[in-house]
Amino acid sequence: MLHRHTIITERLSLRPFMETDITDDYISWLNDPDINQFLESRFTKQTEASVKEWVNNTNLSNHRMLFGIFSENIHIGNFTFYMIDKRHRSLKFGITIGRKEYHKQGIANEVLEAAVRYVFEKMRFNRFEASIYDKNIGAQKMMEKVGFSKEAVLEESVMYRKNYINMYLYVLLKKNYNYNPSFIEHYSVIEG
Repeated sequence: MLHRHTIITERLSLRPFMETDITDDYISWLNDPDINQFLESRFTKQTEASVKEWVNNTNLSNHRMLFGIFSENIHIGNFTFYMIDKRHRSLKFGITIGRKEYHKQGIANEVLEAAVRYVFEKMRFNRFEASIYDKNIGAQKMMEKVGFSKEAVLEESVMYRKNYINMYLYVLLKKNYNYNPSFIEHYSVIEG
């Protein structure tokens, strides 16, 4: 779903990601086993054509919203809301920080905190979900730090390095959401 919102945090600008934002660097992240190990895109070699098709289809979908993550106008990653259900006011979330020099700096945490505020305060949704591979310990810790609870274990539901592993469903409900100002000091949404 093409949207016109830009979320501003202390260090980041989270804005609509468009075909014109696609670069060779971005395509290389999607093909890097260190970056894509928990992404479904890892099963197919990504090309300029396939990435353009995915970005355009995502932006045309009524059930997805794609944001680019920018630091000082440098594209460092993306996040997506998907399986957006306006009737039941629920959605899922996925994130990738592609530039390795931005890893282990709390960027993904900052994005998730901003996304939580956006989902509950701007979109006024009730349920926010993320599916996390059991091998992705960092993502599990991040979800719990921000207030998500592990609601379900989907046993042996995904293939990871030639083995079936579990997927965890993390959920945050609006009734359990308490804005914590220690999360991010600066947050705003710009329309247009």
